[in-house]
Amino acid sequence: MKVNLDTDRARDVLGEDIAGIFLDHAEVVPLEEAERMVPLVNVHLEAAHKIRTSMIPDVDVRLAEKLTTACLDLLKVYPGMSDKSRAAVVGAVRYFMQANDANDDLSSGEGFKDDARVVNYVIEITGADLERVKIE
Repeated sequence: MKVNLDTDRARDVLGEDIAGIFLDHAEVVPLEEAERMVPLVNVHLEAAHKIRTSMIPDVDVRLAEKLTTACLDLLKVYPGMSDKSRAAVVGAVRYFMQANDANDDLSSGEGFKDDARVVNYVIEITGADLERVKIE
């Protein structure tokens, strides 16, 4: 179910391209579907490890690990959230799982920084009691 998120604020904070992808992914899903995202988040982290080991050594696996933890934590609190917050969580988790987003996750050391911006934005707007992901 699509929910109206604050499009203008998302664009102001994230930029046009990142916000567009995030907002396209944002929707409320049944709890069962949110639960099915958990292993998929871990698969994306595994892909980052494999790419770094085999082809692109500067992929920021530490940031990917932090994002994985944040996404899993957001999914844990998903059941108790409002519909707007749920939609934002789904948008952020799907954004993270999409390797070829505004800044390709697996092609450089910069790839996960846009994902961190989205996850931090969602932590902020949902009021989730979670630590923001530090971008180094």
